[in-house]
Amino acid sequence: MDLRQVSLYPSGSQRWFSRLLHSTPSHLIYASTLALYAINLHSYHLDILTGHEGTITGLTPCDATESLIATCGQDQTIRVWDMKRHLEVNTILTTDGSANFQPLDITWHASDPTNLIVCGRRGSLRIYNVNTRKYIYHKLGVDQDVTHLSFNPKNPEILFCVCADSTTIIYNLRKKLVQCKFRFHGARITDFSWDPLSENYMMVAYEDGRLALFDTSAPSTNFLIKAFEPDCRGLGAVSWLRSEPGNFLTGDLHNGVMRMWNVAQSEPSKRFKVRKAGIRYFKVISAAGAGKNEKQQTSSTTEGDNSATNDDRLAISFVDGSVGIFNRKTREMEYITPPGHTETIFDCAFCEQDPNLFATSSYDGNVKIWNIKTQKCIENLLGEENTVIYSLAWHPNNTHIAGALGNGTVWIWDSSNGRVLHQHKLHSSQFVYKVAWNKLDPTLLASTSKDKTCCVFREDGKLIKQFKHPNIVFGVDWCPSDKNLVATGCHDGVVRIFDVSKTENAPIRKLKGHTDSVFNVVWHPLHSNILMSGSNDHTVRVWNLDHPDDACKVLKGHVNNVRALAWNPALPHIALSGSWDGTIRVWDVQREATVSVVPHHHADVYGLSVHPQRPFIYGSSSRDTTIRFWTLEPLFKDILLKAVLAKSLSPVLSNAPISPFDTPEDSNAFRMLCGDASQEVQTSLKLLTEDAEKYEKLFSFFSFPQGSNDLWSMAVASVCGNSRFGAEFTHSKQLAASLDSNAQELESIRMQKYGGGLGSASKEEQLKSAAKIYLSLGNMLKYCDILAEVGEWNTALAVAPSVSLKYWKDLTARYVEFLQEEDQSADLAPFLTATGEADDLIEYFTKRRQFRQATISALRHAQDALPHIPNFESTQREVRDAEHPTPQMLRVCAQRAEHHLKLAQPLSAACCYLAMDEYQQTIRCLMKGDEILHAYAIAQIAGLKDNDAIYTAMANLCEKFALWNEGVEMLQQVKDRNAVAQFMCTVSEQSSAQNEQEMEKRFLRAGIQAPNFYKSQAQEFSKSNPSEAIRFFALAKQHEDAAKLANEQFDALFAEETWDWKSIQECMSSAQCINATKVSEQVRLKLMAYANYIGMQRALWKGYYTVAPTMIVNARNGSRGCDKFSIGRDYLDYMLCVVHSKLNRIEALTLISQVEESNLSDELKDAIKRLRTLVEQSPPSGTVRQSYRNIVIPLGSTLPTRAEGGGRTQSFISKTDAGAPLVTLDNGSVISLAEAIMWNDCIRFSPTMSGEKLHY
Repeated sequence: MDLRQVSLYPSGSQRWFSRLLHSTPSHLIYASTLALYAINLHSYHLDILTGHEGTITGLTPCDATESLIATCGQDQTIRVWDMKRHLEVNTILTTDGSANFQPLDITWHASDPTNLIVCGRRGSLRIYNVNTRKYIYHKLGVDQDVTHLSFNPKNPEILFCVCADSTTIIYNLRKKLVQCKFRFHGARITDFSWDPLSENYMMVAYEDGRLALFDTSAPSTNFLIKAFEPDCRGLGAVSWLRSEPGNFLTGDLHNGVMRMWNVAQSEPSKRFKVRKAGIRYFKVISAAGAGKNEKQQTSSTTEGDNSATNDDRLAISFVDGSVGIFNRKTREMEYITPPGHTETIFDCAFCEQDPNLFATSSYDGNVKIWNIKTQKCIENLLGEENTVIYSLAWHPNNTHIAGALGNGTVWIWDSSNGRVLHQHKLHSSQFVYKVAWNKLDPTLLASTSKDKTCCVFREDGKLIKQFKHPNIVFGVDWCPSDKNLVATGCHDGVVRIFDVSKTENAPIRKLKGHTDSVFNVVWHPLHSNILMSGSNDHTVRVWNLDHPDDACKVLKGHVNNVRALAWNPALPHIALSGSWDGTIRVWDVQREATVSVVPHHHADVYGLSVHPQRPFIYGSSSRDTTIRFWTLEPLFKDILLKAVLAKSLSPVLSNAPISPFDTPEDSNAFRMLCGDASQEVQTSLKLLTEDAEKYEKLFSFFSFPQGSNDLWSMAVASVCGNSRFGAEFTHSKQLAASLDSNAQELESIRMQKYGGGLGSASKEEQLKSAAKIYLSLGNMLKYCDILAEVGEWNTALAVAPSVSLKYWKDLTARYVEFLQEEDQSADLAPFLTATGEADDLIEYFTKRRQFRQATISALRHAQDALPHIPNFESTQREVRDAEHPTPQMLRVCAQRAEHHLKLAQPLSAACCYLAMDEYQQTIRCLMKGDEILHAYAIAQIAGLKDNDAIYTAMANLCEKFALWNEGVEMLQQVKDRNAVAQFMCTVSEQSSAQNEQEMEKRFLRAGIQAPNFYKSQAQEFSKSNPSEAIRFFALAKQHEDAAKLANEQFDALFAEETWDWKSIQECMSSAQCINATKVSEQVRLKLMAYANYIGMQRALWKGYYTVAPTMIVNARNGSRGCDKFSIGRDYLDYMLCVVHSKLNRIEALTLISQVEESNLSDELKDAIKRLRTLVEQSPPSGTVRQSYRNIVIPLGSTLPTRAEGGGRTQSFISKTDAGAPLVTLDNGSVISLAEAIMWNDCIRFSPTMSGEKLHY
């Protein structure tokens, strides 16, 4: 197993080029600097398509083939992508030796989908044939760069081109003729839109807020039809509304306001706020049927039928980098991404004072502060405009943060309010590369620069020391145990150590060995004599200051410059590094060996940071502009396993940290925890008395906080009776009280004159949030009062009768006094709540995937707290909590859990059920997500002993790490003796003659006899109880005899006219005790064939459709060489068709056609005919949608991944992309962890047919 990716914050939409956004009803697609991001709006799965090495400059969808998108970039390539298959299908180089063509925008030919039109520098235009990759050159007769182009949808001969100086050109492609050239205004053109109902009208938006309507068929003198006066400081986008002739929308570049205009008016007819962030670009999502009535109208300036389509949904990219879907009818964002960075993220760091805060600094000139519990960006710290922020450092004792800027300054912000505290100009160069805060003396900072110096200074800017170097200085880090020592990395390849307390400025030590620039240096957190450095010579060196320079450890493996470095504060021999090769490497420094290589970043990895209180959690940043979080848990799961079993860290805690330069006799010494965080957790555990609290403390140390925090907060609340309010989940018994408390806290904003301060919501926004909470609780009086207070009278009046008719009359009187003029459309939720239609209300929320709201509504209905038919008396009720969940609540709970499973969030899915005290369902979700240790711990605190699946899984984990005694303890809780026998057979195989006595004791403790007993018993049971005899032979290590008997039994059982699946499965369970690698080949292949067929049937029953095809193929292949095999070949072929009918309609029909041509029995002919009818009646899309309740999706398994060296990794089972985490099979190929779990749940033998057991 590798370092596992557990979370990802996607890149923001890039800022350099606009119009890089596309959307369909099912997908939202946008371009970052280097990649395409495709978000499935049904499942919210994210896919990242990589290939460009330079900034993407243009994006165009293909109207002829919906799944195709073409892009061009500064790497001088054109790339065609198949979004359905998530891969690049064509690459065209725009360099051909004779010319160096730089593409700036791209569009598919309006009438020929084999051609792409690309514009570039100095008025150049090329038409590329995607099949031949050859081009035809056109010259537009201008020296300016052509930045944008668009075909006239009504006249495919006409191309509208925009130049860098805002000149617009109408070019006839067929005639190769510039028909018109016009420059209305000098401001940059940000967007333009063809009138969908006219052949010639074009609306153009300018960066300074101007709008102009052009007639592209007119000569230059009459080109301009109308100019609109600016209504804002800048426009980012413009688009006609097809369903509303004459109307169009504009997006404000600076404040996120959209305006609706009519061509007949000079001012906007409507204005509405979308978000605070400015709108960079938007695109109307055309509904089905668009364009059907186009012939009825001549232009958008004429009247006509407006029923052709619906333009309510807009895809929008914002200036802050976020991208989403906005519904202008409901005035809500249906979906939005986090406001990610729009350029290279050079550095990242967890906050020591508040470890839930994670900061990132970027080429885009921003420092963003993220809360990793909520996965939200809570603050954006701005540097000087258009200035790179190369590095950042948190204050050790508060939330101040320092940044190294590309203008030669160091800035210090207060991240709690976004305020700039200091701006220090200490260096003479324009570039400051690194800044570091002294943890032992927080008054001191150090910075490095292109000016060849390292400056030591106080927070107020007073310069203390300036250490000169022979060349550029990049890296700097303070010693964690000596406040006076600081290390630097220099362009000359030397690491230097300085003592700030000394009067002279010369280094006290020079570490030489690197053969190129040293970019980063990091002191060991536990050993003050150990220092790590990364270099452009592609190596990482670890120096022991007590040893000579040439005694350092050299870590080799990266194939490009090393940038990011991080130690592990709990495992002293473990270090991580990131490189320009796009990989993160986990190193065992003591052995100078690579433990894991993770290639999922598709560009340079610049930043790495370890969580101060969760040493198994890391964050990383990259030139690919993504932020990713990782866990070391799969690499060191044995440590967590031992801790969970003991409910303590004592079995894995070292008294003194071992050095990576030590060579201890006990190899387990390097799998012991060290450091302050480990000691603090152990100290806390000793003070706790409740098991739930102990597990909470352990998992808060080992696990990523999202999901885990809420799970254990609720577990403690449920078991211990404590009041715990989680970030996303709260126990149903406390949910109403929690929400009421939150609403009252939000209402307290009235006491503040200006709201909550910089970066927080306004007073009006907070009051509206309080109102929504009161609505959820059914407190209509509070809801109406607040809505009236913020001016939303229509909604308040509409639902006021649910309080009382008297209240409604009083509110109406207040409304008349207020004389409100604005008319806002109301949300559906208030009306459904007011009328007490609980079923409709819950369905409304679940359809919108607002599962938390649905849960609350179901809860309040169960408490009889939603309003009844209004009368003259108030219907408000006291806020109280539900004692027991109702069927409504459980139904919503299941839907919400399935939503989280889709997102590969099994811990969050489990939270849904735990909030209802549904422990069995909680455990089921955890087991489906491979969260076995969480499931075991929940079972322990709930007192659930009768669960073979958990204890068998725990025993298998113990087996993986050779924890035989612990495994036997788990087996003592297992009733299924076959499961016990399977484990003990492995124990027997691992035992040697020297420890045979210990092995026999383990057998007896597991509740079965020692192996010698079964040697005499196996033969006796061969006739009377074959399944028992198979198990006995395996326990006696007579595997050949066991396999032969199993095959004989399968032959007999499958030869019966009616298959007895109970007996078949009993035989199968016994057969899985066999070590098939010790069996002759012919016997093994037959056994594997039967096992795979039975496994396939189990997979179909369980809904594991992705693994079933390989099982049936293995059964067909394994049966070929058998003298006798009771399952007919034609039936196996039929079952192959059945399996594919569950997955892909097209493949199933192809296979059915092939099988129909073979010699089939009459019975099978009828069966295949029925199957064909069933498949033909299935949806034509191909793939089958299935419930996520029955499939396995481990944490992080849906996150985008990348194979080492680029590209994607193919699964041995599905023959498609193997999503991480990956499991390596015995033949060296890989499958996904999800596939491994599903396979192992059906059959324990490896998919390779080798007879090996599948281990993951």
